[in-house]
Amino acid sequence: MLLGLILSLICTTKLHAQMNPKTQGIASKIPVFCQEWHVWWGFSYTHPNRAMSHMSTRLTSDMQPWRMQWDRNGYPYVGIYDSTNADVIRWQIQCMKAAGIQSTVVMIHPELSKGITFLNEEQLFLPILDLAAEQDYQIFYMDEVAFRKGSVCQEPDIMAKRIIRFLKIVKDHPGFLKIDGKPVYYYQTFGYWPGVEATTKMMQAVEQEVG
Repeated sequence: MLLGLILSLICTTKLHAQMNPKTQGIASKIPVFCQEWHVWWGFSYTHPNRAMSHMSTRLTSDMQPWRMQWDRNGYPYVGIYDSTNADVIRWQIQCMKAAGIQSTVVMIHPELSKGITFLNEEQLFLPILDLAAEQDYQIFYMDEVAFRKGSVCQEPDIMAKRIIRFLKIVKDHPGFLKIDGKPVYYYQTFGYWPGVEATTKMMQAVEQEVG
């Protein structure tokens, strides 16, 4: 173990000694974005309203009745983690900013019945914009449409309406990320690809409405 640590330190020292300062300077200016900020941990998150349903875990009161019912709040963290607590989100933004991260993408899930809105918009996801702006930080959102397989959420025309509606709400907020003056929006493409023609029409519809 000690030998491995020593060798690692030697290799790291040699690497830094060989690194071209110009290269290091260029790399330091590349923007760093943090993907998949899962902020929905907390008693307020209502989807799918079951304790840790997305995990295969025994750390729940369902599997081990002697445990407290923590819902989906990040147990076994110390204390109650509540994503709607402004101090929790503010602290996370401060940590990301201190780490040199330029922006963070917040994961959001489309509402299933009509596919136009997102779950927990008002009480959880939109207030993060105010906290980001307060900290001179910017976020954007990732539409988890890939997890809505077989639902109306994945229909390209519904997808376009959902993006247009949401961007009109957030695009001018000082806490929302823009690149070259254009609002940034990301949807989960892994497992969701309606084809070139449908995707092109969807993007054209969005750009025509919100730029």
